[in-house]
Amino acid sequence: MAHNMGFLLGFISALAASAQNTLYKGLKQEDPFLISWFRFLIALPIVALLVTLFAEWAIPSFWFWILLFGVSLPLELAIIFLNIRAFQESPQSLIGPLFSLSPLFLLPLGYLFLKEISSFIGFVGIVSIIIGPFFLGKKQKRESLQRRIQNIAAERGSRFILGAAVLAALGVTLTKILFHYASPLLVTFYGIVALVMGITIILFWKGGFSFRAAWLHPSFLGIGALFSIVAATHAIGLSLLPAAYFISVKRFSLVFDVILGRVVHHEDNFRERMVGALFMIAGVILIAFG
Repeated sequence: MAHNMGFLLGFISALAASAQNTLYKGLKQEDPFLISWFRFLIALPIVALLVTLFAEWAIPSFWFWILLFGVSLPLELAIIFLNIRAFQESPQSLIGPLFSLSPLFLLPLGYLFLKEISSFIGFVGIVSIIIGPFFLGKKQKRESLQRRIQNIAAERGSRFILGAAVLAALGVTLTKILFHYASPLLVTFYGIVALVMGITIILFWKGGFSFRAAWLHPSFLGIGALFSIVAATHAIGLSLLPAAYFISVKRFSLVFDVILGRVVHHEDNFRERMVGALFMIAGVILIAFG
């Protein structure tokens, strides 16, 4: 029963994450940091409640705070900007699947910093992920591989999301290091607190933002509510399933990104991007279990 609930929460988390990505395009003119300020602020009390229910409150050691504010915070701020800007600039059905290239960068980092080595199955997963983008970039029936890559490179959002994928791999590696100092839920809570503090400083430094008006914007409220669902289902789902199982289920957000991109934004090349997304999901699953 717990496993079934874990899988259900994984699908809910994936759908909520994709719905959140859909709303980014409706806020194309808004600052990515302002968008994230609202979603983190709304999620903060929910994560605090989860810590109270499923973990223990504690003050980590000195080195935890050095890593959190000195390395993790600037890294996460860069990921936030690149990720949201990518969805604002380019088709969701292209950007969502491209973000799953992050496992390719995670493998060498995992070996260098965590001494994690991929198996043969993991290597097959890498090949599957590499194949996926060749379908994502296809626009016509007969196009060379070079042309498909050029189609992806021509999208400004592609460059943003590839940068986010590289930094996300670094972020995951650092997060696993932080788990040596505190429980996952506690790391998540302190991480969100640090992000709220950092983004608040950035927004006041930039100036010219109407926080009151943003509170009334349906898309801001929707993103905040959806991120709360993602945070809650992620934390609870991980407690019910092995991490590899749960993260693999969450990767179905790639499929939801392609579907919502077609249904909501009427994006082209649906069939090709769905095939590419499925290749990349298969690759992520193989890496997770390999």
